[in-house]
Amino acid sequence: MPEYSTSLGCIDAPYQYMGSNTTFVVPIGDHRRLAFLILGTALGTLTLVEGTADSAEVVYDVSLRRSDTDSFDDISLVSDEQGQFTIKTPSVKTSGCMRYDIVAYLPRNLRSIDITSDSVMQLRFPEFGGHSLSSITRARLDSIAINLRSSADQLNMFLPTLALQATQTYIDIHRGWLIGDLSLGDHTELRTQRGDAVTALRVVPSPSPTPLLARIHDVSLVAVTGTGPMNITYAREAGAPHRRIDSTHVSERGGDLYLTYDDAKFSGVIDFFAKSYSTNGLQWTSRSEAESRLGELRWAGSKDGDDTLSVSSPGGWVGLYM
Repeated sequence: MPEYSTSLGCIDAPYQYMGSNTTFVVPIGDHRRLAFLILGTALGTLTLVEGTADSAEVVYDVSLRRSDTDSFDDISLVSDEQGQFTIKTPSVKTSGCMRYDIVAYLPRNLRSIDITSDSVMQLRFPEFGGHSLSSITRARLDSIAINLRSSADQLNMFLPTLALQATQTYIDIHRGWLIGDLSLGDHTELRTQRGDAVTALRVVPSPSPTPLLARIHDVSLVAVTGTGPMNITYAREAGAPHRRIDSTHVSERGGDLYLTYDDAKFSGVIDFFAKSYSTNGLQWTSRSEAESRLGELRWAGSKDGDDTLSVSSPGGWVGLYM
């Protein structure tokens, strides 16, 4: 995996927007949202950290540098009253380089995060660099959406941690790296099928405060890869009530799937199809004659358990470890 930040280069570009770091204060609006969009060919980093205790806006500390000219007339930075902050950089790559480094300070009453980048972005959540978001963690977000759409090279990077949790999470990366620890709320989608992004995640269901709520709120996970490998380790917090597992793993274009569920306390039926595979911890028996076209019935724990797991890789290899 490339080294965070330094792999992007351009860090010593001599010309800086406004001559120094610039602060932008963006209201989060009625829906209490952060919506960040960057367009064009610049590349750079975005780090999310906790704002001050009394903050009610997102505060962006922005450094924007380039190597070819001291003019920044070809970029724009625009925000609105509903949490949207948009940076437009040149759509055609120039002879020099352009780089952004942004730190976003999040208010404690934030409810959603939506980050989209058409350019190369390396995004990290707290705990990298010693930052903490403990208060935001206690007040779980409604939603997180991350879209890294650049397919220029393998420098895109998203490094999540358990410091941010959301009821709904959507991550889509075309190329690059999705590495770290990810909290699972009620529904999570991981999509890298448009390219060859590499995924290596430990996923942990966010705990429910009571066993009753744990029985009510399933943990739905959909993870789809293209040609890149996807390595998912499903863990759980020690002592946390079991939340019903509903997981789907798909390799659409032959990328290897490495799926480790031995710490998940999974108990239920598994639908499994792969061109080649390695497994342990599974049990199976032949289906009825009417269902024979579906192959063998497989399960882990008890076949009468409530958990469900579907794995499909028609053209690739799967390692499934229960």
